[in-house]
Amino acid sequence: HIGSLAEVTRNYAVSLALQEQGHNSQLIVFSDNKDGLRKVPAGLPRSLSKYLGYPVTDVPDPFKCHSSYGDHMVFLLLDALDKCGVQYTLMSGAEAYEKGLLRGEIEILLGNPQRIGRIVEEETGQEKYEDVLPYFALCSSCGRIYTTKAYEFLPEERKVLYVCEGMEIRGRWLEGCG
Repeated sequence: HIGSLAEVTRNYAVSLALQEQGHNSQLIVFSDNKDGLRKVPAGLPRSLSKYLGYPVTDVPDPFKCHSSYGDHMVFLLLDALDKCGVQYTLMSGAEAYEKGLLRGEIEILLGNPQRIGRIVEEETGQEKYEDVLPYFALCSSCGRIYTTKAYEFLPEERKVLYVCEGMEIRGRWLEGCG
């Protein structure tokens, strides 16, 4: 999951160390471009606030040079990695989800909600997954991701039932569409 240049280069250093020890290692830079916009970053137009909760791949690029805000930010990081000589394979979250590459992992999480909820609470202190599934559905009506509350998984149908009721994000309530 990409973040800062330092975060990726630390992982690249681990990959190189493994290779030097004779292990097969490859750095995969995972762009979670289905992640929702949680705040408008400093220096960007406040008009982007109407896109809070939408996947960054669905937010327009305020600089108008890429297809989305998410693509713009990924480009900046990948450009820096290229200039530093970091060797990586890019994986787009949107493409991975669309192709079903993570379906098995997602079904494991959805099929074990109590266990996952306990692990999340033990590791982070957050109790949010004790009553809801550890999954943010993309609302088919409004297109937001953080406003949904997944409450049931139907494994035979491979469906997640959810309600788009809203959520607090960084101290601000983001209303769902119902």
